[in-house]
Amino acid sequence: MEALGRRLSVQGPPKPNSKPVGKKTNRVAVAKGGRKGNASGNKIGDIRELNYEDQVVLWLKRHGGYPREVASYQIEDTLTLKFTIDRRGEILEYKLIKRSKWYLLNRAIHRMIDRASPAPLIPPAINKDKLTFTTPVHFNPYQTP
Repeated sequence: MEALGRRLSVQGPPKPNSKPVGKKTNRVAVAKGGRKGNASGNKIGDIRELNYEDQVVLWLKRHGGYPREVASYQIEDTLTLKFTIDRRGEILEYKLIKRSKWYLLNRAIHRMIDRASPAPLIPPAINKDKLTFTTPVHFNPYQTP
């Protein structure tokens, strides 16, 4: 199973004029039928569940990060990562299909993969021993977490 088109965005350090960290904000999720609701919960079944591919991409995003070494340069780039996961969630192999000209961004991908393994287990409903995904990884110093 080859998955294409999911975008993984790695965010840079927060902007100096961003909202205070301790302040609560409402997260908005799109419910079935296009309605907006609070992500903390509405009626049971209103919020869509993530498919396995989305879960894996979010897992990688949580284990990635904008490299501190390049924060002062404010480098923005998109790399393309192809990786294979086995049934236990172990990342068996990975390859940068589109590399960055910046060594530190390429190295950040390797670090992200090391931290993200093991990924979420492949659900029993998927009758495959391993899955291969291809996803863009966007490094953006201007996005706040």
